[in-house]
Amino acid sequence: MKSFGIAIVILALFLVGTAVAVQPIPKPVEEETYTGIATVEGVGAFKIRDKIVVQELALNIRRWISGDTGPEGSFARESVVKLKGGVNIRDPNDTDYCHSEQISFSGDLIVGFSKYEVSAFHGGMGAQVLESYEAKELQKQETVTIKTTSAVNHNQSLNYAVMCEFEGAWGTTAVWQKPCKKNIKQRDKYVGKFAVSKEFSFEELVLP
Repeated sequence: MKSFGIAIVILALFLVGTAVAVQPIPKPVEEETYTGIATVEGVGAFKIRDKIVVQELALNIRRWISGDTGPEGSFARESVVKLKGGVNIRDPNDTDYCHSEQISFSGDLIVGFSKYEVSAFHGGMGAQVLESYEAKELQKQETVTIKTTSAVNHNQSLNYAVMCEFEGAWGTTAVWQKPCKKNIKQRDKYVGKFAVSKEFSFEELVLP
Protein backbone atom coordinates (compact mmCIF):
# COMPACT_ATOMS: atom_id res chain seq x y z
CA MET A 1 0.00 0.00 0.00
CA LYS A 2 1.42 3.41 -0.87
CA SER A 3 2.25 5.64 2.03
CA PHE A 4 -0.40 8.12 3.07
CA GLY A 5 0.31 11.70 2.04
CA ILE A 6 -1.49 13.09 5.06
CA ALA A 7 -1.52 12.22 8.71
CA ILE A 8 -3.80 9.27 9.45
CA VAL A 9 -6.55 9.79 11.96
CA ILE A 10 -6.83 6.74 14.22
CA LEU A 11 -10.25 6.03 15.62
CA ALA A 12 -10.63 3.26 18.22
CA LEU A 13 -13.88 1.95 19.64
CA PHE A 14 -13.65 -0.46 22.57
CA LEU A 15 -17.08 -1.70 23.49
CA VAL A 16 -17.52 -3.63 26.74
CA GLY A 17 -20.98 -4.94 27.57
CA THR A 18 -22.67 -4.10 30.82
CA ALA A 19 -25.52 -6.56 30.40
CA VAL A 20 -25.61 -10.25 31.26
CA ALA A 21 -22.72 -12.01 29.54
CA VAL A 22 -23.08 -14.65 26.84
CA GLN A 23 -23.23 -18.37 27.53
CA PRO A 24 -20.58 -20.76 26.15
CA ILE A 25 -20.96 -21.93 22.55
CA PRO A 26 -20.12 -25.67 22.44
CA LYS A 27 -17.22 -26.73 20.27
CA PRO A 28 -18.43 -28.30 16.99
CA VAL A 29 -18.75 -32.06 16.99
CA GLU A 30 -16.82 -32.19 13.69
CA GLU A 31 -13.70 -30.05 13.88
CA GLU A 32 -13.51 -28.84 10.29
CA THR A 33 -11.19 -26.23 8.79
CA TYR A 34 -11.67 -24.11 5.68
CA THR A 35 -8.90 -22.01 4.10
CA GLY A 36 -9.33 -19.76 1.06
CA ILE A 37 -6.38 -17.97 -0.55
CA ALA A 38 -6.74 -15.68 -3.58
CA THR A 39 -4.29 -13.51 -5.50
CA VAL A 40 -5.26 -11.55 -8.60
CA GLU A 41 -3.80 -8.73 -10.67
CA GLY A 42 -5.03 -7.37 -13.98
CA VAL A 43 -7.13 -5.03 -16.08
CA GLY A 44 -10.85 -5.34 -16.81
CA ALA A 45 -14.11 -6.17 -15.02
CA PHE A 46 -14.43 -8.33 -11.90
CA LYS A 47 -16.99 -9.66 -9.39
CA ILE A 48 -16.21 -11.35 -6.07
CA ARG A 49 -18.74 -12.76 -3.59
CA ASP A 50 -18.13 -14.52 -0.26
CA LYS A 51 -20.65 -16.01 2.15
CA ILE A 52 -19.82 -17.79 5.40
CA VAL A 53 -22.76 -18.69 7.63
CA VAL A 54 -22.02 -21.17 10.45
CA GLN A 55 -24.87 -21.28 12.95
CA GLU A 56 -23.04 -23.42 15.51
CA LEU A 57 -20.30 -20.74 15.64
CA ALA A 58 -22.80 -17.83 15.50
CA LEU A 59 -21.04 -16.50 12.37
CA ASN A 60 -22.75 -14.56 9.59
CA ILE A 61 -20.23 -13.12 7.13
CA ARG A 62 -21.07 -11.72 3.69
CA ARG A 63 -18.81 -9.84 1.29
CA TRP A 64 -18.95 -8.71 -2.32
CA ILE A 65 -16.75 -6.60 -4.59
CA SER A 66 -17.32 -5.58 -8.20
CA GLY A 67 -15.74 -3.09 -10.54
CA ASP A 68 -14.11 -2.22 -13.83
CA THR A 69 -10.65 -0.78 -14.28
CA GLY A 70 -11.28 0.51 -17.79
CA PRO A 71 -8.34 0.37 -20.23
CA GLU A 72 -6.09 2.67 -18.19
CA GLY A 73 -6.63 1.33 -14.66
CA SER A 74 -5.54 -1.73 -12.68
CA PHE A 75 -6.76 -4.09 -9.96
CA ALA A 76 -4.74 -6.19 -7.52
CA ARG A 77 -6.01 -8.21 -4.55
CA GLU A 78 -4.56 -10.62 -2.00
CA SER A 79 -6.94 -12.38 0.37
CA VAL A 80 -6.60 -15.11 3.00
CA VAL A 81 -9.62 -16.55 4.84
CA LYS A 82 -9.42 -19.23 7.53
CA LEU A 83 -12.37 -20.81 9.35
CA LYS A 84 -11.55 -23.29 12.13
CA GLY A 85 -13.82 -25.67 13.96
CA GLY A 86 -11.29 -26.97 16.48
CA VAL A 87 -9.86 -23.95 18.25
CA ASN A 88 -8.37 -23.81 21.74
CA ILE A 89 -11.25 -22.36 23.76
CA ARG A 90 -8.85 -20.86 26.33
CA ASP A 91 -6.49 -19.16 23.86
CA PRO A 92 -7.79 -15.72 22.74
CA ASN A 93 -5.40 -15.75 19.78
CA ASP A 94 -6.74 -19.05 18.41
CA THR A 95 -9.72 -17.60 16.57
CA ASP A 96 -12.66 -19.29 14.85
CA TYR A 97 -12.46 -16.91 11.88
CA CYS A 98 -9.61 -14.83 10.47
CA HIS A 99 -9.53 -12.75 7.30
CA SER A 100 -6.80 -10.52 5.88
CA GLU A 101 -7.05 -8.63 2.59
CA GLN A 102 -5.16 -6.05 0.56
CA ILE A 103 -6.72 -4.23 -2.41
CA SER A 104 -5.16 -1.78 -4.86
CA PHE A 105 -7.48 -0.27 -7.49
CA SER A 106 -7.51 2.54 -10.02
CA GLY A 107 -9.96 2.91 -12.87
CA ASP A 108 -13.61 3.53 -13.68
CA LEU A 109 -15.25 2.30 -10.45
CA ILE A 110 -14.96 -0.23 -7.62
CA VAL A 111 -17.92 -0.98 -5.32
CA GLY A 112 -17.75 -3.16 -2.22
CA PHE A 113 -19.68 -4.27 0.86
CA SER A 114 -18.72 -6.38 3.90
CA LYS A 115 -20.68 -7.63 6.90
CA TYR A 116 -19.06 -9.38 9.87
CA GLU A 117 -21.61 -10.51 12.45
CA VAL A 118 -21.57 -12.60 15.63
CA SER A 119 -25.24 -13.52 15.82
CA ALA A 120 -27.03 -13.17 19.18
CA PHE A 121 -29.78 -15.47 17.89
CA HIS A 122 -27.31 -18.37 17.71
CA GLY A 123 -25.62 -17.66 21.05
CA GLY A 124 -23.14 -14.97 20.08
CA MET A 125 -22.76 -11.50 21.55
CA GLY A 126 -24.81 -9.69 18.90
CA ALA A 127 -22.03 -7.52 17.44
CA GLN A 128 -21.43 -6.63 13.81
CA VAL A 129 -19.28 -4.41 11.59
CA LEU A 130 -20.40 -3.20 8.17
CA GLU A 131 -18.18 -1.61 5.52
CA SER A 132 -19.14 -0.14 2.13
CA TYR A 133 -17.29 1.83 -0.53
CA GLU A 134 -17.58 3.21 -4.06
CA ALA A 135 -14.39 4.69 -5.47
CA LYS A 136 -12.25 5.28 -8.52
CA GLU A 137 -9.02 5.07 -6.51
CA LEU A 138 -8.63 2.67 -3.57
CA GLN A 139 -5.76 1.32 -1.49
CA LYS A 140 -7.00 -0.83 1.39
CA GLN A 141 -5.60 -3.23 3.97
CA GLU A 142 -8.02 -5.03 6.30
CA THR A 143 -7.79 -7.65 9.06
CA VAL A 144 -10.73 -9.29 10.86
CA THR A 145 -10.63 -11.91 13.63
CA ILE A 146 -13.61 -13.48 15.42
CA LYS A 147 -13.62 -15.86 18.38
CA THR A 148 -16.93 -17.33 19.53
CA THR A 149 -16.02 -20.73 21.04
CA SER A 150 -14.45 -19.57 24.31
CA ALA A 151 -14.21 -21.20 27.71
CA VAL A 152 -16.11 -19.93 30.73
CA ASN A 153 -14.47 -16.76 32.12
CA HIS A 154 -12.90 -16.06 28.73
CA ASN A 155 -14.10 -13.59 26.10
CA GLN A 156 -15.96 -13.89 22.86
CA SER A 157 -14.51 -11.25 20.55
CA LEU A 158 -14.78 -9.52 17.19
CA ASN A 159 -11.80 -7.39 16.09
CA TYR A 160 -11.75 -5.31 12.91
CA ALA A 161 -8.85 -3.14 11.68
CA VAL A 162 -8.57 -1.26 8.38
CA MET A 163 -6.27 1.26 6.70
CA CYS A 164 -7.78 2.87 3.63
CA GLU A 165 -6.81 5.61 1.18
CA PHE A 166 -9.39 6.43 -1.47
CA GLU A 167 -11.04 8.89 -3.80
CA GLY A 168 -14.81 8.38 -3.75
CA ALA A 169 -17.05 7.28 -0.87
CA TRP A 170 -16.23 4.92 2.00
CA GLY A 171 -17.74 4.21 5.41
CA THR A 172 -18.19 1.80 8.30
CA THR A 173 -20.89 1.04 10.85
CA ALA A 174 -20.29 -0.76 14.16
CA VAL A 175 -23.37 -2.15 15.92
CA TRP A 176 -23.85 -3.95 19.25
CA GLN A 177 -27.47 -4.69 20.08
CA LYS A 178 -29.35 -6.85 22.58
CA PRO A 179 -33.09 -6.32 23.04
CA CYS A 180 -33.88 -4.47 26.27
CA LYS A 181 -30.19 -4.56 27.25
CA LYS A 182 -28.06 -2.37 24.98
CA ASN A 183 -28.06 -0.56 21.64
CA ILE A 184 -24.69 0.82 20.54
CA LYS A 185 -24.06 2.14 17.03
CA GLN A 186 -21.16 4.11 15.58
CA ARG A 187 -21.21 5.15 11.91
CA ASP A 188 -18.69 7.03 9.77
CA LYS A 189 -18.93 8.01 6.11
CA TYR A 190 -16.45 9.97 4.00
CA VAL A 191 -16.97 11.36 0.51
CA GLY A 192 -14.02 12.88 -1.30
CA LYS A 193 -10.32 12.06 -1.01
CA PHE A 194 -9.30 10.65 2.38
CA ALA A 195 -6.87 8.44 4.27
CA VAL A 196 -8.41 6.62 7.23
CA SER A 197 -7.26 4.09 9.82
CA LYS A 198 -9.88 2.47 12.08
CA GLU A 199 -10.18 -0.26 14.66
CA PHE A 200 -13.24 -1.82 16.29
CA SER A 201 -12.98 -4.27 19.18
CA PHE A 202 -15.93 -6.06 20.80
CA GLU A 203 -15.37 -8.34 23.81
CA GLU A 204 -17.82 -10.04 26.14
CA LEU A 205 -17.15 -12.44 28.98
CA VAL A 206 -18.56 -15.97 28.83
CA LEU A 207 -20.23 -17.05 32.08
CA PRO A 208 -21.60 -20.47 33.09
